[in-house]
Amino acid sequence: MTKLLRETLRPYLTNGLIPIAVLLALAAGCGPKEQLPEDVAKQLVSNEPDIAKQKIETNDETTVEDVAAKPAEVVLEKCVVNEIEWLTRDQLPWVYAEVQYVENTRIGFSTVTVDRSELTELRQLHIVREDVVDRAMDGSPANQRKVSLEVYEKTTGEMASFRFDSKVEGVSELMIEGRIVFDDLEITKRQGKESPIRTKFPWTRGNWGPFGIQASLMRSPMKSGESRLIQVFIPQLVDFVPVVFEAKEMELTVLAQGKSEELLLIDLTIGTPESGMLTSLFVDSKGVIKKSITRSGQQMYALQVPEELVQRIADQSEFSRGVSRRLQVMGDLGLLSQARAARFVIEADDQDPYDSLLQDARQKLKSINPDRCELTIVSDPNQQGSSGQTLDSTALESSPLIPAENELTAAIAAELLLDQSLSNSVQKAEALRVGLQKSWKMLPIGKEIASTLASARDRTGSCIEVAHLFAALLRHQKIPAKIVCGIRIDPATQEAQFHSWNQAWIEDRWLDLDASIAGSVGAQHIGMMTSTGLGKNPYSNYLRVLNTFARFRSLELLGMEPQ
Repeated sequence: MTKLLRETLRPYLTNGLIPIAVLLALAAGCGPKEQLPEDVAKQLVSNEPDIAKQKIETNDETTVEDVAAKPAEVVLEKCVVNEIEWLTRDQLPWVYAEVQYVENTRIGFSTVTVDRSELTELRQLHIVREDVVDRAMDGSPANQRKVSLEVYEKTTGEMASFRFDSKVEGVSELMIEGRIVFDDLEITKRQGKESPIRTKFPWTRGNWGPFGIQASLMRSPMKSGESRLIQVFIPQLVDFVPVVFEAKEMELTVLAQGKSEELLLIDLTIGTPESGMLTSLFVDSKGVIKKSITRSGQQMYALQVPEELVQRIADQSEFSRGVSRRLQVMGDLGLLSQARAARFVIEADDQDPYDSLLQDARQKLKSINPDRCELTIVSDPNQQGSSGQTLDSTALESSPLIPAENELTAAIAAELLLDQSLSNSVQKAEALRVGLQKSWKMLPIGKEIASTLASARDRTGSCIEVAHLFAALLRHQKIPAKIVCGIRIDPATQEAQFHSWNQAWIEDRWLDLDASIAGSVGAQHIGMMTSTGLGKNPYSNYLRVLNTFARFRSLELLGMEPQ
């Protein structure tokens, strides 16, 4: 098992929540290293303490000998599962989020959610850990690996069942399931598309489940000078592994977002010194791991961060993977940009396209069957909008994404509205649209959404950034505005791709306006969702549209009506 432990664990990032299902052995690359995100910058400790080599014996008289210092024997506390809870019901749900780095390069992120089990009346916890690695060790793009671990265990830490699933680009490569039946652990393992293999072996009571490191620390937080030994079950190995803790001194530790905190340094050895992994944990007074550094092999960091930051990183990762999608459009599109009206049929996989598209005066839908619908678009600007629509008050609010009350926004609005004779909202909106379109350097949609103000200073960006700024300019002029997410058809390439534009509330109706093109919104614009742009995460709304667009199987032009 020693050799198997080394070969299995070394590719994994270890931060105290075993099994750490973030596989780092990804495609090699030599791309430039990414700097830390702005809100996580300057968070790594520059001078970390060295870890002394250790000799560990795990018999009934287990001791740890620090060979780098004066020889001394320390009797380990054998911390086993008992009747003491590590999480109580009033602490649920408990959420832990972290981001992983190699040096200053982000390579992955994780979330752990612990909540009450709804499957049984017994005192059980439902634990779900989800890990994503989307970059290679040097920061270059890599095939996305998603690993999930779902565990049911008692509140004391004793496991009842688990399910481990590892997928690369959505394709399952390894699935392991297990459950305790009396004194046996029944295992089902499937590698790729191979037939499942079922085995059974005796289950040892008193040992910790996969989250034993964090659970044991929270159940009884350690103090300086204490040592501890536990046995943790690792699903990937289908076996128990010894883990030795050595609590050192309190240290002022730099954490995420530039914060510092006095934390207890705990040296952790998973397995034996000859084959195991050495990790430094930085733990608060409640036993929660705030930071970890893997010392074996290439140094890796894991930092606890707010859950919303990990969600933003996760959404950005998915956005960057889906935004480049193209869908071939069938039919003769030669005159589509000049058409007054056009009729399409859309087919989707595992989704009703009828529920995925906007329905308003410009877009009319007709359901054909659960995966197919007909869409009619009227592009005549004089027929856009309707008097029966409602106005959302948030369409006038300023936000990080739509900085309507910013000085730069005010300056750009004044520049684009030099003609003071513009008296009504229609004229002002069109002047802002035309002026912005003529002064803007249009770029393809990138893998990240740039800051609206940064894009405004350079007048450079994609349709997304220009839509954000256009909405801010309209709101600065007290014209309610929204962002429209959807797709736009390019007749030249016969392809549809993700696109963003705006709606403005003018004369008691929503009018579609696009500052990224010279003309008006036409039959080639297919709206799927509107947003007022509130919140700090710019990816969430766009990601919903991209995930829906990814399910579109076909888009066909049935006919059109000329101007």
